[in-house]
Amino acid sequence: HPDYAERLIGAAIPASFYPAAFKRLGWIAVKKGAAFLVTPPTARRDIRIEEDMVEEIARLYDYKNVPASMPALSLASPEENNALFWEERARDIAVGLGFTESILSQFTGDKELEVFKISGKNLFALQNPTSPESKYMTPHILIRYIVSAADNLHNFDAVRIFGIGKNFKTGDSGVVPGVAEHKRLILVIAQKGASGEEEFYLLKGAVDTMLESLGIADHWYDDAIPVSSITNQVSSIYHPYRFAEIKIGDEKIGV
Repeated sequence: HPDYAERLIGAAIPASFYPAAFKRLGWIAVKKGAAFLVTPPTARRDIRIEEDMVEEIARLYDYKNVPASMPALSLASPEENNALFWEERARDIAVGLGFTESILSQFTGDKELEVFKISGKNLFALQNPTSPESKYMTPHILIRYIVSAADNLHNFDAVRIFGIGKNFKTGDSGVVPGVAEHKRLILVIAQKGASGEEEFYLLKGAVDTMLESLGIADHWYDDAIPVSSITNQVSSIYHPYRFAEIKIGDEKIGV
């Protein structure tokens, strides 16, 4: 398409130039209305798409014949991405609270799931995983951070890490049909040889500061969880009597 070629090259090329160029290149060209049906020789395996042909036309026309010009584009600031803005805000607050960001893989495997008594039966499995431990898309990104904290305690007396990752479950709310992606902010505090009671309140204080810094001051902690609600959760991740739901009104926003 000569008009398309001229837009890409940025120059007005005489109509007579195209047949002559095709002949020089050894290509068979048949005129089809305003366009050409072009067949390059089989030796030119690098010519696969129309843009490859345009590049050859530009080369023969000679780049020095293409006038220099500024792009005819209006410059404008990009629209602010609210999701990214609040993610960056949360990151800044977490770092200010003494947490270190840990970016972990969102894949998991049977060995890791078994520790938390999670079945891989209804999970999204990769067709070609790089290893058995990256076989599934993780249904709970939290378990990856729990394992990471445990590994870090082999080398450190205390661990404070955070991350933003996704849970992958069946559902219709995601970009991919049948896959629901839910983004989570994870805060982890662990100390070697500790009972966990002090860490619970350290974590609660960090969550308070995080939410209040984000302008969320009316949250509360519900530790009176009905037994029916506990059984509906992944009980192997949360201790049934040592966890609290973070709520605004009646809406749960975290655990």
